[in-house]
Amino acid sequence: MKPNSEIEHNTIKKVVDTIKKYKLRYKIIERSFIKKKICCNQDLIIIIGGDGTFLRVSHFIDDTPILGVNANVQKKEGFLMQTNISTFEKKFKEIIKNINIIDIDRLETKIIRKNRQIKLPLALNEVFIGHKLPYKMSRYRIMLKQKEEFQKSSGIIIGTAIGSHAWISSAGGKRLPINKKLFQYVVREPYEGRLHQHKITKGFFKDKEEITIIPESNNLIINIDSLSEEFQITKEDIVIIKSSDRSLKYIQ
Repeated sequence: MKPNSEIEHNTIKKVVDTIKKYKLRYKIIERSFIKKKICCNQDLIIIIGGDGTFLRVSHFIDDTPILGVNANVQKKEGFLMQTNISTFEKKFKEIIKNINIIDIDRLETKIIRKNRQIKLPLALNEVFIGHKLPYKMSRYRIMLKQKEEFQKSSGIIIGTAIGSHAWISSAGGKRLPINKKLFQYVVREPYEGRLHQHKITKGFFKDKEEITIIPESNNLIINIDSLSEEFQITKEDIVIIKSSDRSLKYIQ
């Protein structure tokens, strides 16, 4: 990330100085200039910043090991970051000797539109589907495990195990071990009235199972990992969310 304080400048310097000490080749890229081709064919990607920077960069990574460095522990939660300015050099030495990687599952989202498929970035934390205005009702049909239901709510969050420690937890989901092969969904503020009662409001689904969302209005959007880009969907679309076969190589 672009440094905005002395400690963030010092964190970048610490990372660079450590890499230079081992006489390794490296390249520094500011997050707004990141592209998929930059992330290909690398031995290691080090992300310096906070969770937002980590999530953004993860959308461009397929199978390169990834290490997060919290740029400012006083201001950034850094749940996804494995190290910081104080611990980076020790961690880097450990990686050089023996890199320990775990596979972190991600979610794949595709929009079926007029017989063509639109694939969205892989979600590390969650996929949100709901009205583009947060105070408006989201109307859609949900299909899961051979069950189907029309819903009216504030939207639905579908999350990964590592994402269970983020938004979906605040919305009432359960926190899971980050490498557990299990996904969950939470319907936000389902509208219960005389004419309709919801039954599919919260639960889990396993690897290879799918959630299908069919919009009942033209004002819904999809958002991946709570980042800025929104994908508009209409009543003509079908949205399918399932586990991806491209896991994130997360350094322990």
